[in-house]
Amino acid sequence: MCQAVHPEDYTYRYPATDDYRNRVAAGHSMRVYRIRLAPGEGYIAPTDRP
Repeated sequence: MCQAVHPEDYTYRYPATDDYRNRVAAGHSMRVYRIRLAPGEGYIAPTDRP
């Protein structure tokens, strides 16, 4: 995502909400995945960036 939106300096960037908005606004399509968790299930996700 970062390389598509910021081709000149994507190496040290992390995708942000505005990156996704700009890409869609430019007319590019995106896939969206919905994951359903049943009651009692959980998931582990990273909460910080290096």
